[in-house]
Amino acid sequence: MYRFQDALKALKKWQLVKNWTPTKGYYGDDFWINSINSDFIEINIKKKNYPRVYQKDFEEISSIWSGIRSGEVQRSEYANHIFTSKYILSILYYLDLENGLADD
Repeated sequence: MYRFQDALKALKKWQLVKNWTPTKGYYGDDFWINSINSDFIEINIKKKNYPRVYQKDFEEISSIWSGIRSGEVQRSEYANHIFTSKYILSILYYLDLENGLADD
Protein backbone atom coordinates (compact mmCIF):
# COMPACT_ATOMS: atom_id res chain seq x y z
CA MET A 1 0.00 0.00 0.00
CA TYR A 2 1.26 3.44 -0.90
CA ARG A 3 0.80 6.31 1.49
CA PHE A 4 -0.23 9.73 0.27
CA GLN A 5 3.24 10.96 1.24
CA ASP A 6 4.75 8.52 -1.29
CA ALA A 7 2.82 10.25 -4.06
CA LEU A 8 3.78 13.70 -2.79
CA LYS A 9 7.46 12.74 -2.89
CA ALA A 10 7.35 11.07 -6.32
CA LEU A 11 5.31 13.63 -8.24
CA LYS A 12 6.43 17.03 -9.46
CA LYS A 13 4.46 20.06 -10.60
CA TRP A 14 3.65 19.94 -14.34
CA GLN A 15 4.55 16.27 -14.51
CA LEU A 16 2.64 14.32 -17.13
CA VAL A 17 0.86 11.21 -15.81
CA LYS A 18 -0.47 8.73 -18.34
CA ASN A 19 -4.07 7.69 -17.82
CA TRP A 20 -4.10 3.98 -16.91
CA THR A 21 -6.99 1.62 -16.29
CA PRO A 22 -6.91 -1.94 -14.95
CA THR A 23 -8.89 -3.29 -17.90
CA LYS A 24 -7.37 -1.34 -20.81
CA GLY A 25 -3.92 -0.28 -19.64
CA TYR A 26 -2.88 3.09 -21.04
CA TYR A 27 -6.00 4.69 -22.36
CA GLY A 28 -5.20 8.25 -23.49
CA ASP A 29 -6.67 11.27 -21.71
CA ASP A 30 -3.39 11.86 -19.86
CA PHE A 31 -3.15 14.63 -17.26
CA TRP A 32 -0.65 16.89 -15.55
CA ILE A 33 0.04 17.56 -11.92
CA ASN A 34 -1.04 21.16 -11.44
CA SER A 35 -0.01 21.59 -7.80
CA ILE A 36 0.98 19.51 -4.81
CA ASN A 37 0.53 20.27 -1.13
CA SER A 38 0.15 18.28 2.06
CA ASP A 39 -3.65 18.08 1.73
CA PHE A 40 -4.20 17.29 -1.94
CA ILE A 41 -2.77 16.83 -5.42
CA GLU A 42 -4.43 19.08 -7.97
CA ILE A 43 -4.89 17.66 -11.46
CA ASN A 44 -4.77 19.66 -14.70
CA ILE A 45 -7.03 18.23 -17.39
CA LYS A 46 -7.11 21.28 -19.70
CA LYS A 47 -10.38 22.53 -18.19
CA LYS A 48 -11.22 25.40 -15.89
CA ASN A 49 -11.93 23.14 -12.93
CA TYR A 50 -8.99 21.25 -11.49
CA PRO A 51 -9.97 18.02 -9.73
CA ARG A 52 -8.22 17.41 -6.42
CA VAL A 53 -7.01 14.07 -5.12
CA TYR A 54 -7.32 14.14 -1.34
CA GLN A 55 -5.31 11.98 1.05
CA LYS A 56 -8.35 10.09 2.38
CA ASP A 57 -9.49 9.04 -1.11
CA PHE A 58 -5.96 8.22 -2.24
CA GLU A 59 -5.32 5.95 0.73
CA GLU A 60 -8.71 4.27 0.44
CA ILE A 61 -7.97 3.26 -3.16
CA SER A 62 -4.36 2.44 -2.30
CA SER A 63 -5.52 0.02 0.40
CA ILE A 64 -7.25 -2.11 -2.28
CA TRP A 65 -4.69 -1.46 -5.04
CA SER A 66 -3.42 -5.04 -5.25
CA GLY A 67 -6.99 -6.27 -5.67
CA ILE A 68 -7.65 -3.69 -8.37
CA ARG A 69 -4.48 -4.67 -10.24
CA SER A 70 -5.34 -8.38 -10.05
CA GLY A 71 -8.96 -7.82 -11.12
CA GLU A 72 -10.40 -9.07 -7.83
CA VAL A 73 -11.81 -5.62 -6.97
CA GLN A 74 -14.19 -4.22 -9.57
CA ARG A 75 -14.55 -0.56 -10.52
CA SER A 76 -18.10 -0.45 -9.17
CA GLU A 77 -16.73 -1.10 -5.68
CA TYR A 78 -14.87 2.23 -5.50
CA ALA A 79 -15.51 4.52 -8.49
CA ASN A 80 -19.06 5.53 -7.62
CA HIS A 81 -18.10 7.19 -4.35
CA ILE A 82 -14.60 8.47 -5.19
CA PHE A 83 -14.88 10.96 -8.04
CA THR A 84 -11.12 11.15 -8.58
CA SER A 85 -10.50 7.39 -8.71
CA LYS A 86 -9.44 7.67 -12.36
CA TYR A 87 -6.54 9.91 -11.38
CA ILE A 88 -5.67 7.90 -8.29
CA LEU A 89 -5.35 4.67 -10.29
CA SER A 90 -3.01 6.36 -12.75
CA ILE A 91 -0.88 7.80 -9.94
CA LEU A 92 -0.71 4.40 -8.23
CA TYR A 93 0.37 2.77 -11.48
CA TYR A 94 3.00 5.48 -11.91
CA LEU A 95 4.29 4.68 -8.40
CA ASP A 96 4.45 0.98 -9.33
CA LEU A 97 6.49 1.90 -12.42
CA GLU A 98 8.84 4.04 -10.34
CA ASN A 99 9.34 1.18 -7.90
CA GLY A 100 9.89 -1.51 -10.56
CA LEU A 101 6.59 -3.22 -9.84
CA ALA A 102 5.04 -2.72 -13.29
CA ASP A 103 6.09 -2.71 -16.93
CA ASP A 104 5.53 0.35 -19.06
